[in-house]
Amino acid sequence: MSGKKVIRIFHQMARSGATVVSRCLGCMQNVALLSEIHPCDAPEMAAIQAHQWHNLLTREEVEDIVEKRVHRRFSEDIAVNESACSRQGKILVLRDWSHRDFTPVEGEPLPTYVLSLVEELREHFTIVRTALVRHPIDQWMSLRQLTAAQGKVSLDSFLYGYYRFAQECLSLGFIRYEDFTRDPDTHLEVLCQRLHVPFDPDYKHKWTSYVTISGDYPPSGRGRNEILPLPRQTIEPELLRQFQGNPHYRSALEMLGYQDF
Repeated sequence: MSGKKVIRIFHQMARSGATVVSRCLGCMQNVALLSEIHPCDAPEMAAIQAHQWHNLLTREEVEDIVEKRVHRRFSEDIAVNESACSRQGKILVLRDWSHRDFTPVEGEPLPTYVLSLVEELREHFTIVRTALVRHPIDQWMSLRQLTAAQGKVSLDSFLYGYYRFAQECLSLGFIRYEDFTRDPDTHLEVLCQRLHVPFDPDYKHKWTSYVTISGDYPPSGRGRNEILPLPRQTIEPELLRQFQGNPHYRSALEMLGYQDF
């Protein structure tokens, strides 16, 4: 090994079930999980989470990061968080906001179709990582309900980004959200093994009260305080035909081991 510090990264796209999985992951002993971190966001986002959620940084250290953000690289700010974790005997895990790299949204910069967080950090850290995926139809049905996405993401561009993300997942390893909901213990343990995080089965008594997270929180709706497979929404026949006629949809299903809807 190179002697570089280790950074653990958990990749996922929006509406893939990552919030509930991340809440469970964050309950592992000594884990400090920073949520939806991306190089395009202000560097103080990670620092503020580290300070407010995990008491890793002082207010003065956060202010220093904000003050010097123009003159320092993103990797340097992450290094501050990693060093703080090491001093306190904690394990830093970055929940990547991978969606920004793979889904074109009207009015926002075009995606790069590469994992930007990895590109920014690979020179300075040894990176341990894995990913979460969800069936593309279920993910799309959930994504289109978001006010921020309505009318701003086309199906074809979503599927192309999903396909490119699936290609990345093949090389780095992934778990499927649907499998996780059917057997949380087994698949969460796999996730922990891949991230080199000790698995703590007591997470099941803690995750519902885990609040230091971004995304779909606080939980609402049926079954949100239990980990259960979600019922599939009804899809319009014409929309299903659009999926089935898209070559990126077919290729992604094959890569990730999914069946057609």
